[in-house]
Amino acid sequence: MSSEDELKGFRIGDKRRPEVRGQQSAVGVKGTVPEASPSAGFPAIESRLEQKTVEEVAAELRGSYEKLEALAESKNKKEKAAAEKAMAAYERTADLFEYLYLTKEALGRSK
Repeated sequence: MSSEDELKGFRIGDKRRPEVRGQQSAVGVKGTVPEASPSAGFPAIESRLEQKTVEEVAAELRGSYEKLEALAESKNKKEKAAAEKAMAAYERTADLFEYLYLTKEALGRSK
């Protein structure tokens, strides 16, 4: 078997375990351990939950959603499809915020 035949059958997955992302060590780039954050990693969502009402968040989303509705009326099929996908994402986001506010309210009552 020639080396050319060996390369045709070569797959990187045979040599390396498949992963979504490379593993990151707990040590930072300069050899320091990064500080632990009290946040779960969603500061924009957390700040809205703490500082705004569900109506205020809905009003924030409404402007962009209305622009997407206008784009969904477009004759361009690509533009229309993209707008409809984005509208669905906005609807899921609004549902998520509503759920988070209900959860926050329920947790507040249980204390």
